[in-house]
Amino acid sequence: MKAGTNYEKFFKRKMKEFKVKSPKDFTKSQWEEIDNEWISKQEKTYSKYFKEKMKEFKVKSPKDFTKSQWNKIDKGWDAKNESFGNKHKNIMSFSQYLDSKF
Repeated sequence: MKAGTNYEKFFKRKMKEFKVKSPKDFTKSQWEEIDNEWISKQEKTYSKYFKEKMKEFKVKSPKDFTKSQWNKIDKGWDAKNESFGNKHKNIMSFSQYLDSKF
């Protein structure tokens, strides 16, 4: 899956929801709502993934992971789950994405 596809679908849905034709038509409060919703969605997705990895590696705490396990976790978190190529540590906000596109 091409990086950005999930974000672009989300963006199109928000434009339709707010009945705007261009990103320039969003109000500041709409941008804030969009950013918060996107980041929240990404955090939940990563949290679910991370909990699955803890269960898979049978650890009770992140401090119990070995370096090898951390590498597998990082490698397994692919672009379809990330925010446009940024690792989960640095989630790109919706407005930052648009700034990079327009």
